[in-house]
Amino acid sequence: MHLTAGNIQLILLKHVMRIFLIVTFGLCCWSFSVQSQECLSSGGNYDSGSSGSISWTLGELATTTCEAGDMILTQGQQQSRFEVTSLNELNQPDYAITLSPNPAKDFVHLQVDRDDLSRMEYFLYDSRGVLLKKERLKNKVTTINFSNLAPSVYLVQITAGNRVVKTFKIIKTY
Repeated sequence: MHLTAGNIQLILLKHVMRIFLIVTFGLCCWSFSVQSQECLSSGGNYDSGSSGSISWTLGELATTTCEAGDMILTQGQQQSRFEVTSLNELNQPDYAITLSPNPAKDFVHLQVDRDDLSRMEYFLYDSRGVLLKKERLKNKVTTINFSNLAPSVYLVQITAGNRVVKTFKIIKTY
């Protein structure tokens, strides 16, 4: 093989990428042992043994992919100690709205103590903000089916006309 400046640069780039991947993997393994990470995902697991521990997730919200030639590295973005602690309620209604049980397994009951439900509806969002369901309220008590949803955190937003009146954070369990 005849070595040219281009071939030498390509070989050096491959070696640099290999070293980068090894160092990145080593740092990731070290960080997992030093501090636990949290992320919003659709599934995952954790396991440990005498030689160390590993955690993995599926359906992470954000990923980064780096490519160099035939090498590809894709990693998820885990956030240390990330937690939604509150939801702002800008327009408090003059009537009661409740959603229970929470945490939920198969269903939740949405109760609105208001006679006129004609312009009211609920929106069900997953943890990524994707709209899963939208339905007009027809009765003071509405049952929302969660049995076909994966265990995760969901948001139920209640509107009256074009105004958001209440938002609930619901935890779906197994």
